[in-house]
Amino acid sequence: MTNAARDEKCNERTAVTAGSAAIAGSASERRSERPAVIAGTPSGAFARVEEDRIDLCDTRGRLVLRYDGRTGELVLSADDLRLTARGKIVVEGQSLELRAARITAESHETEWRTQRWEVTAGLMIERAANVLRSASELYEQRATHARTLVSETLELLAGRATLSSRDDTRIDGKRVRLG
Repeated sequence: MTNAARDEKCNERTAVTAGSAAIAGSASERRSERPAVIAGTPSGAFARVEEDRIDLCDTRGRLVLRYDGRTGELVLSADDLRLTARGKIVVEGQSLELRAARITAESHETEWRTQRWEVTAGLMIERAANVLRSASELYEQRATHARTLVSETLELLAGRATLSSRDDTRIDGKRVRLG
């Protein structure tokens, strides 16, 4: 959603008093065949039905919710949004897009299942007590420079191993045991 859509105002409105309804809107809206219908709260928040669209606006006239009956699109726009459920929350659709300056997620346990997982980042930092990775076929890492720092013991176990370099290969240790 663009900033313009988030900050959209709900045009002119008429205050609704208890037990009454009002018809309001801009002059062009009043000239249309089906004028906007407005219902409001004592604090000034209001709802409007216009053509195939339903708008819900806050006390400052800012759009909070819009449902478009023609397209089936539902737009929520608020300073803060909280979804709370006693059970689970399910978000389902053909695709899901998240856009934010910062995304923070917290859970006791997280599980992802997918056919393909791709991460593009300027810097990636992973911290864990233990990391276990398993690949049933190929496990490949590519880098311009690679470094592995181990404070205690490094073990490389393989059925067959090859170490090759285009230039010098250096092994430095107190003792080097082969075989």
